[in-house]
Amino acid sequence: MSKGQPKPLMYSGIHAVESLLRHRPEAVLELFVLDSRAKRGDARLETLIIAARDQGIAVQMARRESLDKLAGPQNQGVAARARPRRPGDELALDNHLDRLGRPPFLLILEGVTDPHTPPRIPWAPACAAPTPPASTR
Repeated sequence: MSKGQPKPLMYSGIHAVESLLRHRPEAVLELFVLDSRAKRGDARLETLIIAARDQGIAVQMARRESLDKLAGPQNQGVAARARPRRPGDELALDNHLDRLGRPPFLLILEGVTDPHTPPRIPWAPACAAPTPPASTR
């Protein structure tokens, strides 16, 4: 990896991986799937596997112990190793909002100190259909 490029991260869970494959497939380096769920023919996992393979992304079957070590025990049987999104700036945010074609619904946070809070934030306003997240940091 060249200097200045961030280290790839593990994204786990069906929704996180599905979102990566839909919105940033070029960032996904490989997909890890729990072998026992894949063998059962889990429809949601099968959809993710097909989407990854259609994008030319390597799919690895993994045992429970290996997947838990890679992505933590709350992985829902799937994880993706991917390059993190580069932080944007105010101009990138303005461009993003201009391309929406509708008034944005924004949730703006400041001073969040609990490291467990940010992953839970999107669920609170989910029923109100907010604009997808964009970060300037």
